[in-house]
Amino acid sequence: LSCLFSQGVIADIAGFACALFHRNTPYVMLATSIVAGIDAGPSPRTCCDGQGYKNAFGAIHPPVVTLTDRTLWTTMSGGMIRHGIAEIVKMAVVENKPLFELLEKVGPGYLVKTKFGTDISSLKDTDGLDLDEFDADCERIVGIAMESYVRAEYGNLWETHQCRPHAYGH
Repeated sequence: LSCLFSQGVIADIAGFACALFHRNTPYVMLATSIVAGIDAGPSPRTCCDGQGYKNAFGAIHPPVVTLTDRTLWTTMSGGMIRHGIAEIVKMAVVENKPLFELLEKVGPGYLVKTKFGTDISSLKDTDGLDLDEFDADCERIVGIAMESYVRAEYGNLWETHQCRPHAYGH
């Protein structure tokens, strides 16, 4: 059993290496970014580019479990936080209206400023924001986004069709 601490691209390559090593070494993914937590981490596809083609090499080898802990995001830059939020917004727009509505309720400004609720000290004036509710909403956003991704991806493991709106931009 291997334990991978990684973000998106490294998650794919390390997962692929686990698929090759001893023909399917099981692994646990500890996602260290938002994108790894909701997309690359739980993904059944472990791929890497090669010879000028996207995902030219890979395997269907999902992790045994993906752990997504928001406290690991406290060191991420604002740009990385925004990138993760953009992935969640994309999923919400194309596949999950309740997720979109929750994002609207929370507001991307607070998500970026607080690094997804992990750094409340950055709030000088909460404008009546209920911090416990905000924290719970941040957890729900991550959980719903991950569940939406898994439902979309695991329903088409062998890519028998390319109707994968959550993968737009990949």
